[in-house]
Amino acid sequence: MTSLGKGIGIGYLIFVALGLIIAVAVLYSTKAGRRNKGVSDHVEKAERAEPWWGLFVVVLLGVLLGLTIWRAPWFQDSGPGQTVKVTGMQFGWLVQPAQVKANQPVQFNVSSKDVNHAMGLFDPEGRLIMNVQAVPNYTTTRTQTFTEPGLYTIRCFEFCGYQHAKMIYPGFKVTA
Repeated sequence: MTSLGKGIGIGYLIFVALGLIIAVAVLYSTKAGRRNKGVSDHVEKAERAEPWWGLFVVVLLGVLLGLTIWRAPWFQDSGPGQTVKVTGMQFGWLVQPAQVKANQPVQFNVSSKDVNHAMGLFDPEGRLIMNVQAVPNYTTTRTQTFTEPGLYTIRCFEFCGYQHAKMIYPGFKVTA
């Protein structure tokens, strides 16, 4: 877990603790208000049920918290994953490695050797799934998880010269 993830987790737990303190304060104030005499039987009956409804809500929220907090992103370790280096140059793409596995996060490190490019990544059916700027002397990082195996295509999305339209890498392979 990263230090940011730990900080978010600790902040979340502090937020939950503050919520519990507020819930106890509300329950206490309800009991204090009950000591006032001169209310009707109907109101008195409703006041007797208030702490139980409050307890029900607190237990319900606690159960929901317990079931969902571990699915929060800062508690999930994505593991080492896969890294792909993509370099744009007039008029082609250098992709290393050109094959990754599906259902695992892939970190793309995208840069350019000459002019600005933009890497458009298309799935096997031709739908755009990611667009990343490729800037000279700078690496842009994006993460993508592929759910379907197949042959993906990389195209340039920023005009980079007279053969810009031919700047296509049709062989990025995602295996099962």
